[in-house]
Amino acid sequence: MFDICVDHLKIADRSNDIKDKPGIYVWFYNFKNLQEIFKKGNEKNFYSKLENLINILPELTGTVYSTFDIEYNLDFQPSISFKNLNQIKKEVLNEFLSFLEILELPLYVGRSQNLKERYIQHLGDYKRDSFERDIFASRMVKYKIEIEDLKFCGKYIDNKELINDLEYLLNRVIKPIGGKR
Repeated sequence: MFDICVDHLKIADRSNDIKDKPGIYVWFYNFKNLQEIFKKGNEKNFYSKLENLINILPELTGTVYSTFDIEYNLDFQPSISFKNLNQIKKEVLNEFLSFLEILELPLYVGRSQNLKERYIQHLGDYKRDSFERDIFASRMVKYKIEIEDLKFCGKYIDNKELINDLEYLLNRVIKPIGGKR
């Protein structure tokens, strides 16, 4: 589906892999990186990143209406407490990480007339010491998500109207948690 995907961003600047073309892009949480940390046995770093990830998952609240005009209030909270994360069996965590890598977690959906320039701009945003306004990088820093925890994927599309409509629809359907609310 994507024309380009770039991960492990701190290891090397991969902007040369991205073309100066318009399109749609998505920042994903890079579960492959989390899985590598787990496999290397760096438990403190692994559990810290997993706890941060659980912290950013939105609380689901809302009202459900049935076809019989009955109203239900829905209030869902994740059932895993941070205190017992390290008590989960390693084989369960390994399978869990395998599923997460397949499912992927979109954090941000954007559009640009030049994907390479926009990618470089996002990298620059991450290098700031402070943020004057609420942007994607500031939200990720707030959630303690480092740049190497992310993956950038882009689809080249040479149709401005299509790009605008796709970005609008994707943001409303996916509701990426790192997007502006």
